[in-house]
Amino acid sequence: MENIQKIQDFLQNRLTEEEKNAFEKEMKEDSNLAQDVLLHQQLHQALAYSDAFKMQSMLKEIVAETPLKPDFEGYQSLIKTQKWWTNGRLGIFGLAIVAILAGSFWFYQNKTEHARLQAIAAPHWAEVFDYAVRIDDADVSNFAQGMKAYKSGNYVAAAQVFERHLAQQPDDGMTQLYLGIAYALSQQQEKAIENLLPLANHQSEWTTSAQWYLALCYLRDGNANAARQWLSNLKNDAIYAEKAQKVLNQL
Repeated sequence: MENIQKIQDFLQNRLTEEEKNAFEKEMKEDSNLAQDVLLHQQLHQALAYSDAFKMQSMLKEIVAETPLKPDFEGYQSLIKTQKWWTNGRLGIFGLAIVAILAGSFWFYQNKTEHARLQAIAAPHWAEVFDYAVRIDDADVSNFAQGMKAYKSGNYVAAAQVFERHLAQQPDDGMTQLYLGIAYALSQQQEKAIENLLPLANHQSEWTTSAQWYLALCYLRDGNANAARQWLSNLKNDAIYAEKAQKVLNQL
């Protein structure tokens, strides 16, 4: 612990000129101490990175140049095997590097997988659902106004009007489906799922459409398992079977 404090003081310029000269002399005579200083310095630089991907890359370089050889998938068992916590020289910072490296690697993998799932769903979101509803220009009902906003691409306004319509007619499945899709298209995922789930679980003429868009919502959220579950229900559907199988093959 005394060495760690000295290294910290040295790296942060808290030593007097005399203490600094003495410490530098000590490093020249003790290769282990010099390696510790380099390790601390590199770790400080890595922690200074705000970008997780840059930090991950730098930490990989640090580990490659030190005795630490973490297994990205099994780093916990590796810590137990190597017993770094008993090694006074690398204990604290050894654990820090492994924890940060494993965390940044997980973050990188998770973000990459999330982006992949979003890319799979993206082309299908471009196919905006339209049940060929014809709206009379003179119709001023909430549903008609909501459909006009929906067809014009104003999904936020459409969702607000559909909500008002459902407050008066809560059993209107078609409006609830459009509401769920409008929320999804306006990036309000939680509300989209909240409105699509009841339709997806209840057998009606809107069930398969709700299941399809619910699966796309889960893909956008990065939840491949939930998406796979709903897509599997569509394997024999006349409208969505082909698209559902195509997406399943990509997962």
